[in-house]
Amino acid sequence: MTLLPHVLSKEIPPKLRMHIYLMCFLSPYVIIEPAPFDLFFIYTLLLSVLFKWLYIPKALGFPMILMFLYTALSLPGLMIVDKFSHSLVYFAITTYLIVLSFFIASLIVMYRGMIELITDALIFGMLVSVFIGLVFKFVSINAYMSLVVSLVPPRFNAFFKDPNVFGPAACCISVLLMNRITHQRDKRLIGTACLAVLAFSVLISYSRAAWGLFIIMFAIFCGPIVLEQVKSMRLVRLVMIMFLSIVALAVIFIIAQKMGYLDLVKSRLSLQRYDNTRFANHKLLFNLALDAPFGHGPKTAVLVGQAHSSYIRIFYENGIFAFFLYQLFMLYCLWVAFRMTLVRWKYKYHALACLAAHIGFIANGFTIDTFHWRHMYIFCGLILGLNLVFKKLLYENPQQSYYVPPPLNNNI
Repeated sequence: MTLLPHVLSKEIPPKLRMHIYLMCFLSPYVIIEPAPFDLFFIYTLLLSVLFKWLYIPKALGFPMILMFLYTALSLPGLMIVDKFSHSLVYFAITTYLIVLSFFIASLIVMYRGMIELITDALIFGMLVSVFIGLVFKFVSINAYMSLVVSLVPPRFNAFFKDPNVFGPAACCISVLLMNRITHQRDKRLIGTACLAVLAFSVLISYSRAAWGLFIIMFAIFCGPIVLEQVKSMRLVRLVMIMFLSIVALAVIFIIAQKMGYLDLVKSRLSLQRYDNTRFANHKLLFNLALDAPFGHGPKTAVLVGQAHSSYIRIFYENGIFAFFLYQLFMLYCLWVAFRMTLVRWKYKYHALACLAAHIGFIANGFTIDTFHWRHMYIFCGLILGLNLVFKKLLYENPQQSYYVPPPLNNNI
């Protein structure tokens, strides 16, 4: 445990607090490339190095080695591509996102209150973007400045380019909001209303992956809490939570039915014409990947066919060795997130929210190209940072075990 002397050792400098909050607040505004978030992150990273705000702990070594080797093993494929400039940009974006993940982790490890600052900014940024997006979607101002409600049902994507990216991102923020609702009794009504808005935005994104992800995350996060309520016989509180959830869902479906969205929901739930093409591309890219153990190079899968799968794309473009390292990194994050939920400690439910999100990313990776999702790397950073905080607190309280069921939390 001598590798953890800097864990939670400092207060957040005021200037760093402002920059991190604004950076995370801008994370949902990615309708243009490079996004404001990208530019502000690079600016904040440079300031952090210049003013020595950043310290990378040695205990992050294992996941950093995994991703360093992944990056190194992607270079042979980069050397053989025809469109070198396109592939180089794609490779640079991948490297940038990996740096983002470890930047977030390092900040959480070093500064007290950083995890709350980041999650609050992520939640508030997503809520503002969704509210603005809903206003632009449903309300337009005509020449007489009167409000005209639009019932045209295009897919909702807020300030994202693709509703299939917006939907899962909104799901991840929703589970962070569930954590806030659980722990702040005085703001549960407002939080539940905001959660209902996020759930409605996920519904009208018409992303099948997001719908499934929302259900999975809700079950993973709420399941342990419901069990604790049942075991402690706090049935009144449990019934109240369930009642509010049912009312929120009922309101969402009533609004959707009135606006004519449920028919489109039913059509999206059925098998789409392009699904057969997608799975055929998976098979083709997999077979071609077997001929190139070091990959065909970044951003070359699109020349053969849209992969629509992170795993197939990495296997084809980066090779089997890089594919194995990426899977190992994702499974490492999964394991440490799960381990943190087995012990009663300060950030147990933050870890549970991150675990729910990470399982969703792993599941989405089979049918969506999640590899360049900013929010996925942000959540990986949250998990890696929380893991070192967890180790520090466990070292200070060695009587607690990973494998002993945690005592009931009376604050829930």
